[in-house]
Amino acid sequence: MVLNMEKQKRQAILGKAREWISANGFSNFTMSKLAKFCGIAKGTLYNYFDNKEDLMVKVVEDRVVEIHREVDEILGGAQDAEEKLRSMIRQGLEFYRDNVDLLIVYANEVKIADCKFPSSATAHGRFLREHLDWFVSRFEQLLAGMGIKRERRLLAYLFHQSLENVMSFNMLFGRELDIDRDANLLYSFYFHGVEAFQ
Repeated sequence: MVLNMEKQKRQAILGKAREWISANGFSNFTMSKLAKFCGIAKGTLYNYFDNKEDLMVKVVEDRVVEIHREVDEILGGAQDAEEKLRSMIRQGLEFYRDNVDLLIVYANEVKIADCKFPSSATAHGRFLREHLDWFVSRFEQLLAGMGIKRERRLLAYLFHQSLENVMSFNMLFGRELDIDRDANLLYSFYFHGVEAFQ
């Protein structure tokens, strides 16, 4: 029971931190400001997080854990492999749409270069590598179900990057995200590409 209460407190702090950072940015963020925003003592925050950088990684990681759950639900469902691919594309686009402000702040604060070429010595680097390993292994299974025999790991990574690149393109060029249109575009682009690896 105590463990559940501690977990609930930690989740509540993460939710408030996400809310504050999305509205104000990370560069203005301090543990004191978050404590005041949460209505708790600053020292309480350090019971759950080592420092503000650790907290920032945990805020994003918390969102990604939700995505992992959704991906597992898709992969465990009754759909055929191609429909699972469509569902994963939609889910990825919806994740970026729903978290774009937080992801921009995060990328700017940890430095864009570290997002593209993460060092495993940093909290961000470890988190990103763990997430990519998790995602790529799941997606490799899906590709195997689609009859893809070669380069499944690389193709899984390219799928992850293609979702990110659509969102980057939309932000850079002011193109509005349309989940249906972009999901169909990515599905056609990706599915016809991987056919060559069967």
